[in-house]
Amino acid sequence: EASACFEASIACQPVQAAAYFALAYSKRISPSDIDLVRRMEELLANAKLNESDQGLLNYALGKAHDDLGEFDPAMGNFQRANEIALAALNASGRPYDAKFEAIKVDRLIELFPPKGSGSELIEGGGSRRPIFIVGMIRSGTTLVEQILSRHPDVCAGGELRYWTENEAKMHFE
Repeated sequence: EASACFEASIACQPVQAAAYFALAYSKRISPSDIDLVRRMEELLANAKLNESDQGLLNYALGKAHDDLGEFDPAMGNFQRANEIALAALNASGRPYDAKFEAIKVDRLIELFPPKGSGSELIEGGGSRRPIFIVGMIRSGTTLVEQILSRHPDVCAGGELRYWTENEAKMHFE
């Protein structure tokens, strides 16, 4: 249902990188989606997009090429998207604060303590509740999501930006 909404949004306003990003991450891209991939490539090449939109389109194209088994172009797109993200971080003027990060992680651990050995999470039960995969960058969370989403009753949601977009509103002391 979400994919259809993103496609309708793009039909109304074709130059919106966020909708292409959301569409690419809302489903598995297949050879039947080659027109979508070409539209994203054309938009990236021809439109005067800000850096943020260029980053989103590069991530979307990386995901699309990866789904299609086109790994070299996928890695090129992911590399460019990461370069854009790093440049934006460096330009933000907000230096890395190890003390703040340590306090934040300690506070998160306090808020979400482990419950038992974890074996109670292995049981099935037919629940339709969402599965949240949480972890540090490059810790394997994407791999876990990909493995789980291979099950016919599981749909991947992609990376959700809630925490990073709302971090400034959180208070860690």
